[in-house]
Amino acid sequence: VQVSGSSQLASALNAAQPGDQIRIAAGTYSSPGSWDESGTASHRIVVCAATPGSVLLTNMWVIGGSYVTVLGLTWQGPVGDENLVRIVGSQYVTFSGNEIRGGGGNAGLITQDVHHLTITYNYIHHNGRDVQTDHGIYFQRTTGVGSVIANNLLVENAARGISIHDNSGTNATDILVAHNTIVGNGSTGLLVNDGDRVIVANNLAAFNGEDRGQRQIRVLHGNSN
Repeated sequence: VQVSGSSQLASALNAAQPGDQIRIAAGTYSSPGSWDESGTASHRIVVCAATPGSVLLTNMWVIGGSYVTVLGLTWQGPVGDENLVRIVGSQYVTFSGNEIRGGGGNAGLITQDVHHLTITYNYIHHNGRDVQTDHGIYFQRTTGVGSVIANNLLVENAARGISIHDNSGTNATDILVAHNTIVGNGSTGLLVNDGDRVIVANNLAAFNGEDRGQRQIRVLHGNSN
């Protein structure tokens, strides 16, 4: 189904069934806030821009469903102190080819309690205000294996480009972080802390944390990284 207008988008998302594809016409939209519908392993729900890069979303979107794919959308902040995109309690979500910019919260994209989450080919830039806490991607807790963060471009976020840790002490484990380009962020480009079996391979990190003397990539506490 192709939708045009915020009310049509909200209705289509809330009515989505496994196997549905929701194509969003060019324009500026208020996203529905929380979206918890799920597909299945053989019939995912796909939400995409009819023309990649032509859809602008102006508030936070919380993805709580599983077996969903989100492609080619742009989020524009600020939205107070909120994160622009949250993926929470989900599995088998693909988030690819999107742009997240200008968010005011502690991450452009934040994840919690996920597994088999694929984050690829996104442009995440100029998010956050605080050089200690506001990251491009803040990947917090995993509940299983199979997550991938790859081929993303993370530029000039206030703190880290990618931060994989959780202050509660709950680990983020079994993640592949590969082929990301992380440039000009305000703190360490990539941090892995308190996570096990995290593979960091073939990333490019440059000019991060220059005003603070930060390292480009830090892999701290954890096992079998």
